[in-house]
Amino acid sequence: MRVAVPRYGVVSGARPPGAVEPPVTLDSGITELRVHGVGGTTPDALLRDLAPRQAAGDRVAGFYRTDDLPARGDVPARHVEAYSWGGLTSRSGVRVLWLLLVPFLLANLAGWMYRGDGGERPSGPWFAWHRVTANLACLALTVNAVLVAVLIGPDLIAFQATRAGLVDHRPWLWPWQWTWVAGHGERPLVIGFALVAVGIGVLVLLALRTQSRYESVLPPWRLEGDAATAAAQADGRPRTSAADTTLTDPRFWNSARAVRRMTGAHVAAALGFLTVTFAVTARAASPQPRALAWWWVAIVVGALVLATSAAVVAGDHWAGRLAKGRLDNRPWQVAVHVTPPAGLVCAGVFALLQPQMVQTSGSLPGVNGIVAATYAALAAAVVLMALGALARRLVSKPAAKSKRLVGGPVVVTVLAAGLLNSILLSVLFTVGHTLGSFAAEPAGAPGLLAMPLPLVWAGPVLTVTLLAAIVGAILVQLPRLRGGLRSPRGFDEDYRAYAHDEEPARGGAADEAWYVSAVPRDGDTKAYQVDAPGEQKSWRRKLKWTYRLAEVRSVAAVLIWLVAVLQTAGVLVVLVWRPPVPDAWFSPNGALGKVAIFVSGLALAVLMWLLRQGWRDPARRRQLGVLWDVGTFWPRSYHPFAPPCYAERAVPDLQRRIWRLNDHGSPVVLVGHSQGAVLSAVALLPGLSRARQGTIGLVTFGNPVSWLYSWAFSGWLNPRVLDAVLRDTGGSARVVAWRNFWYPTDPIGNSVTVERPDPGRLHDECLPDPPSAWHVYGDPPPSAGGHSGYWTDARVWSKVDALSREIAPQLSSAD
Repeated sequence: MRVAVPRYGVVSGARPPGAVEPPVTLDSGITELRVHGVGGTTPDALLRDLAPRQAAGDRVAGFYRTDDLPARGDVPARHVEAYSWGGLTSRSGVRVLWLLLVPFLLANLAGWMYRGDGGERPSGPWFAWHRVTANLACLALTVNAVLVAVLIGPDLIAFQATRAGLVDHRPWLWPWQWTWVAGHGERPLVIGFALVAVGIGVLVLLALRTQSRYESVLPPWRLEGDAATAAAQADGRPRTSAADTTLTDPRFWNSARAVRRMTGAHVAAALGFLTVTFAVTARAASPQPRALAWWWVAIVVGALVLATSAAVVAGDHWAGRLAKGRLDNRPWQVAVHVTPPAGLVCAGVFALLQPQMVQTSGSLPGVNGIVAATYAALAAAVVLMALGALARRLVSKPAAKSKRLVGGPVVVTVLAAGLLNSILLSVLFTVGHTLGSFAAEPAGAPGLLAMPLPLVWAGPVLTVTLLAAIVGAILVQLPRLRGGLRSPRGFDEDYRAYAHDEEPARGGAADEAWYVSAVPRDGDTKAYQVDAPGEQKSWRRKLKWTYRLAEVRSVAAVLIWLVAVLQTAGVLVVLVWRPPVPDAWFSPNGALGKVAIFVSGLALAVLMWLLRQGWRDPARRRQLGVLWDVGTFWPRSYHPFAPPCYAERAVPDLQRRIWRLNDHGSPVVLVGHSQGAVLSAVALLPGLSRARQGTIGLVTFGNPVSWLYSWAFSGWLNPRVLDAVLRDTGGSARVVAWRNFWYPTDPIGNSVTVERPDPGRLHDECLPDPPSAWHVYGDPPPSAGGHSGYWTDARVWSKVDALSREIAPQLSSAD
């Protein structure tokens, strides 16, 4: 591709005055629209243009155009555009704070991992059971996070550290050093619980800010049918959760109202739980409780709010079907926004009216029972989810038992819970060791900070089992990587084929002796190739290693299963056995426990370092954005505090641009790489989101839509759903062809599987990588492209040219 250096791509003709950008002309010419993958590729890198001009969108996500590609022989000329969506996940420095939300991200993904039965969307009683249990498990994770925040602030600092005199001369604990707080009854507790409430408020503001920026983008679709049907379709804010619709529904990527409903329920549950915890511990910490009326109001309000929130979350599967406005009217909104804070205020008033606080050693009175109840609720939700999955598997028909990620929702939920508690307990232990001596209950000395025995064990157990799972997954793959088992799939055939590939075009007879092959060839007698056999063996070994790395993707299932099984087993041992905490090397107070706590603290420090680097460096922020590119594709239908779904902005953007180009008579060749291939395919699924007339060709490479998304999220992306890309729906722009390419060395991209493949329209091809074993003598032998070599592979772009030729006659007939 030529590098278009001139500003705005203007190489001749009149220049625009000042810094005014020239308008982008939309005509009936073919438009090639490129969509990048993970990593936030910039428009100039995607178009090989140092200064492309923006044709649509904004600075966060927009469409950019460079110089047109001229006609070459029978290849027609075409416009070249790029959709740059990397700003949705990596442009702002605030995005790095999403690292703290990774456990909620995993919980949200777990809900989307329901296997389904191969239809366009999951349905039936088993799916309803999954929706209820997955939603409750996500709610339990939210409450779990509030619980650990209570253990850090009100318990460890406000109660234990203040009584032990450990808050003095520490500037970061200045609220507890105020004269009207220290030594005045339960006022330290009020400060501690108030800070937890502020943390919940910050989380709410972050969720609302991202909802207005992402979920509020309306997807395009045509209004069809009679007036009543059109009026129903025109309701731009569906109440149904995206998890209860299908990707072929044009309103799938418009879940703002459902996400707000879930956000309100989670916030109310967090405040209700905080209210109950505050009231229970405040009364237990008071030797002679007074003003019990405030306490009763707080308890009743907090319990009602918590129960109502749990009911709303559990019934989200049916909430969207309620009569219009049932959960959106003004009284309900007032109740959601006013009642939970009112209950918390009542608990605070009760605490402020207590004249003194108990002076016993150990944790905050009453908190141990709340800890046990919270983790029991989380475990119950996961167990119910597992029982539903097991029962469905036992009674399902053999056809439904496909090769998918077995137990995905359960194991990923367990992984999310383990990661959440690993992070938060690391913070807890770090704060405890910073303040002073830290040990398990019962604490012997009055000045010794204490924690419930299971939690003291949980920190080292979660860390050690996570490390053990990673080591175990590596050991499982090690024989394959070292070549102890079979050769990689297809390697021997591909390697032998290199011995018969054609020699490349040379620069005349004088160049003939300069080309050599990296594989042995019959009759190759060039005398100067003294080290050729050694070089050829080295090249074969490196290529074989690359093939093996492409198969390592199978480690994903092994890793998440090992993490879930080991962490569950470790927690069960701690809860059932309840071992004491001696000074032995394997105990939390021993060498292994201290190393585990140190590793947890180190991981926390690395996390904070990544946050700082991502905040300051846009390049590093794009690297961190890879995590969000993969993990935030699905809407926040299960956990509203997960990082926002960028596809709710990217998919409608693509649909509108393709629609507008088609309306101007311009056929579109949509070219997607990696995650951009997924966005491209998904954007073409709803027929009602296309123009009434038009032609579209789809080219994807490095495409994970089948092997990854159909493997992990088969309930929503499967061969039947993908068949809708090529399905001809009357009155919609037609996708004339889908060309998909992948390398055997690509660990991410693979073939595409649809329910009813049409060989004339769906072409799926595995390209040898590298293309040839020939190279110039003295230069390094050709290397494999892996996942990123497609952009510079002439074979891929020859297929794009061929698809343009295929579309050109249809363009002529339309004219």
